[in-house]
Amino acid sequence: MSKPYQQFGLVLLISLWAGLGITGLVIGFTLTLTDAAIVQTFWLKGGAYCLILSPVISGLGGFFGWRFWARNLASAAQCQYDRGNCAIQAEQALQDSEKRFRAIFEQAAVGMVLITLEGHFFRVNQTVCHILGYDRPELLALKFNTILPTAKRDYYQTAIAQLKQGQLPHLSQETQLLHKNGMPIWIKMTLALVQDQQTQQPKYFLGVFENIHRRKEVETALRESEERFRQLAETVQDVFWLYDPQTEQILYVNQAYEQIWGRPCETIYNRPFSWLEAVYPDDQPMVKASLQSQFHGITTEKEFRILRPDGEMRWICDRAFPILNEQGVVDRIAGIATDITERKQTEQTLADKQHFIEKIANLTPNILYIYDLIEQRNIYSNQEINSLLGYSQDAIAQMGPQLFAQLMHPEDLTRLANYHQQFQAAQDGDILEIEYRLKDIHGQWHWLISRDTIFSRTPDGKPRQILGTASDITERKLAEAALLNANLQLQDKVHELEMRNAEMQCLEDMNEFLQVCSSVQEAYEGLATYLQPMFPNCTGVLYVLNRENQKPTVVTSWGKLSSINYTSPLPDRLAPWLDFPDHCCSDAQVSLAHNYLCIPMIALGETLGHLYIQGQAMGELAIAKRRFARTVTEHLALALANLELRENLRSQSLRDPLTGLYNRRYMEEALTQELRRAQRGEHTVGIILLDVDRFKQFNDTFGHNAGDRVLRVLSHFLKRNIRQSDVVCRYGGEELLLILPEATLADSYQRAEQIRQRVERLKIKHHGQRLGSVTISVGISGFPDHGETGEDLIQAADKALYQAKHQGRNCTVVYGVLN
Repeated sequence: MSKPYQQFGLVLLISLWAGLGITGLVIGFTLTLTDAAIVQTFWLKGGAYCLILSPVISGLGGFFGWRFWARNLASAAQCQYDRGNCAIQAEQALQDSEKRFRAIFEQAAVGMVLITLEGHFFRVNQTVCHILGYDRPELLALKFNTILPTAKRDYYQTAIAQLKQGQLPHLSQETQLLHKNGMPIWIKMTLALVQDQQTQQPKYFLGVFENIHRRKEVETALRESEERFRQLAETVQDVFWLYDPQTEQILYVNQAYEQIWGRPCETIYNRPFSWLEAVYPDDQPMVKASLQSQFHGITTEKEFRILRPDGEMRWICDRAFPILNEQGVVDRIAGIATDITERKQTEQTLADKQHFIEKIANLTPNILYIYDLIEQRNIYSNQEINSLLGYSQDAIAQMGPQLFAQLMHPEDLTRLANYHQQFQAAQDGDILEIEYRLKDIHGQWHWLISRDTIFSRTPDGKPRQILGTASDITERKLAEAALLNANLQLQDKVHELEMRNAEMQCLEDMNEFLQVCSSVQEAYEGLATYLQPMFPNCTGVLYVLNRENQKPTVVTSWGKLSSINYTSPLPDRLAPWLDFPDHCCSDAQVSLAHNYLCIPMIALGETLGHLYIQGQAMGELAIAKRRFARTVTEHLALALANLELRENLRSQSLRDPLTGLYNRRYMEEALTQELRRAQRGEHTVGIILLDVDRFKQFNDTFGHNAGDRVLRVLSHFLKRNIRQSDVVCRYGGEELLLILPEATLADSYQRAEQIRQRVERLKIKHHGQRLGSVTISVGISGFPDHGETGEDLIQAADKALYQAKHQGRNCTVVYGVLN
């Protein structure tokens, strides 16, 4: 059975045989493949001749062509022998070709598949598996249409039908196939129908798949890049152009060409060098020479003039960039042409103005000079140098290269050398400036400012001489120095004023805080918040003297307190000052050599305490800061004294002067508030009303002072034996009342009994005389059991107290409970 890849050689042989007009028996076959020529020599015999067709193999092992010749057969025996020998050789060649075909099929760099007429894969090589992402068994289990995108299946179904019917010789195109992961990939696919050699019936399809996905991505990216380039080129005002020197054609020019040249883009596409016609005749040689440089791969930049069709002249700056291929040959030339007409007009205007300024400078009463940069000596100077420095022109010339070494200030010599070096890059017409000091003939220094421009160049274009003017700016420099000094002083004053304003604002904030404080303790707790911003880089402590023993106590502090020993209330070094508050802030004690100060707080002639401040760095407590500290201390002393006075007045209005207990007025307000809170929180309140038994007998026996002593001792005892939330008041005479929040009747009774029993054990003395045993009678009521108002509860407690008196005194009675 013939192989599908034998058909080409067979057709070639038959065609050749027919062309020679020879008929006979085919006894050998050729084997060919499209990509790798596997060709075998074969023989055909007709008449008395035997035609031999043999391949010509190139030196690299590839198929080069065919060589054939005819052999004259001398006899039938010889022909018979040749026929048998050729048949054996042909069979052996077929076997070898089959092996080579399989090897090439599997090792081919492109994917190769054999597809049945029904569309099933029945032979695939490893390359196609790699391209589509399948392994061989998976791919052999699929049909061809399963790897086709849905939108293209109908098209390929029609194309395959045309292949079967012979309407298409083969199908070759770039298309997309589905990868195993579902993503489409670009493939160059070739399908050919293989027919049976004898019957010419379709047998299967041979397919070749080449992966071109990466190439397609690059092409897509290139198209997008070209599109972006075109969009960019069409929006800019410069002319973008691209020229092909091989075809001598303009490949691209943007619309800016029409705006600048005033000619349509079609003209330059039709006649690539038509743009040259607009160039000024004087500039054309230079432009053409530039073009020749571009053809040799040299980047060029040139400025020239063009004349538009409307007669307007424009200056153009054209920059061309040759693009070389891998062989180093110019493949493309890209360029940008910019309209620089406005710039040229500006340059001409500046040149005219510069010339005018130079003329004026020559008439000004300044030093005019010409200085040689190479010889480093003065070539020319006018008479003004004699008026300013006292040196004659001859004396200046005799100094030669030592001119600046002898006259210039040493600090300016290095700057002058750098200044002269700048002229190496300067253009004609550039003016440079420098300020420096020169010494006159009397030894006085003068500030000068020089304005220099290049006057002449060497033949190779380097600057040689500079032309300049020097003006005396000594007075200006002195004025600038004075102004700078004044500005610095003003800045210091402004900074100091800002600090004083900030300090006064802080002081005002502290005063406002102290005014709204309801107690001295509240002021102590919040003072550090206001003192720290006043002395931000300091450590501070506020000491208050105890009224009884005059010992200092820390009430507030701020900053890092590591330098203060808290084992004692006040630093040891300040102890000697406590008895001498007037000297605490004297110049001797707080000289700037010290980094701390202690200021007494004095109000109404009384020392309340001391403010101690210590700077974290030397110089922190300057004189102004110390004065401010004194002001702060004075405000503190006055505010704290006022707070203490307010507290005393408030205490006197709310407390009984004899016992120190809250008075009846405060009791009524406190009881009303507590009952409201109890009603909201739905909890109880206990009332204890107690009375000293036989108090009149104490007064009659020991005197009223002894009675007062009993009441004070009893009040002091009650304050030490109640909870923080309890309130004890003097209700009247020898009657005292306790308000017990959240206490039940049982709690109140238990508490009353404890108080009664402890009072009975009190040992009270007056002037060294024991007053005898003191007992109390107690009446108890409670909210809400005995009423909703304070008046109801006090009446109930008073009735219970009366019952306790009636029962023999020194006992506790709960209202409504039979004891």
